Amino acid sequence: QPRSSVFMESSLAMLATSKRPGKCEKSLKLYRKFSNKKFPRAKRSEATYWFHKGEYKAAVKAFKKALNINAYHASSWFTLGCAHLKLKEFHDAVIAFGKVVSIDESQGDAWSNMAAALTMDGKKAEAFSALQQAVKHHENSWRIWHNYMFSALENKKFKNFLESIERLANL
Repeated sequence: QPRSSVFMESSLAMLATSKRPGKCEKSLKLYRKFSNKKFPRAKRSEATYWFHKGEYKAAVKAFKKALNINAYHASSWFTLGCAHLKLKEFHDAVIAFGKVVSIDESQGDAWSNMAAALTMDGKKAEAFSALQQAVKHHENSWRIWHNYMFSALENKKFKNFLESIERLANL
């Protein structure tokens, strides 16, 4: 990108993440007017703004546009998955969290959220497999071990259930 474009994208992104009332809305208008919608950082900032405002459909739309420009941004996929969870779009959440772990398989929180979406979608065996990956990458997370314990019990994996009780007791 030309230097002026990088500066413009950075400026718009900083304004979009500003905590000052009205600044974000103004920067979003500027972004739409001048960017030709080619700046992924500014688009991610817009998506994050909508997510934190609780406008999950707008966040999903903006994240999809940002990810069409740069599909290798794991944190965007993660927050997109969270937005899908909020909207109870569990299949889409699984896809988004799957993208996160395909970029970086050590993302235990993404594995855990994928398991939550799979559970809500009625896919308990797949959820248990995702939780196995989550505990592998977040060995010290009592929340993940807690979820793993209940998933093991639901899937009649008693050895794993007992292992999770032991791990929880030692945390």
